[in-house]
Amino acid sequence: MKLGERIARILGRKKPNEHKLSDFTTTSRVIPITLLAIGIGIFSAFVALALLRLIGIFTNLFFYQRWGPALVSPACGPVVRRGAPVSPFGLGSIHPPVAGASLTW
Repeated sequence: MKLGERIARILGRKKPNEHKLSDFTTTSRVIPITLLAIGIGIFSAFVALALLRLIGIFTNLFFYQRWGPALVSPACGPVVRRGAPVSPFGLGSIHPPVAGASLTW
């Protein structure tokens, strides 16, 4: 037994590393963890925006052969059948996503 533990026992105190924890008790370590979580959340939001822009760029590039981050749908076109818009690309709209998915394997 160390000297500090002996003195603590004589004085009736608990060990220095022994803490009484119960429901809804926190320590000061929560503050840096919270700040870290906020930083990760902000960083993740910017990554999500960058990914959305990349989705817009590649959709425009592969479906409309133009450069730009605007989010456009390749499914909607000027052709309307039975009240629903139909893709102007027909079955050709299947090829770019399939080609992109096959590149990831």
